[in-house]
Amino acid sequence: IGVARDEVRALDFFEDAAKYGHASSQLAAGICYAEGVGQAVEIDRHRAFTFYLKAAEQGDPLAQFFTARVYLGGVDQNIPEAMRWLEAAAEAGLG
Repeated sequence: IGVARDEVRALDFFEDAAKYGHASSQLAAGICYAEGVGQAVEIDRHRAFTFYLKAAEQGDPLAQFFTARVYLGGVDQNIPEAMRWLEAAAEAGLG
């Protein structure tokens, strides 16, 4: 719509809204950190998980799924927690 794409500014907006408990923004910020945004934001899986978990705790099913994926792999593998979040996502209608 005539506005230049600015991933860093978008991430700033997501993080601002996330501070106020906006679950969709928490999820979006988590995705930005998990995948890296453009060339300006480095991948930071720890920050991504922090945002995923905040959104998951508020009932966001996709965030619950991403939280489970983090618990399934990586250094801090926790299968019972992964299963808990997968079940929550399924109960919320994901899948």
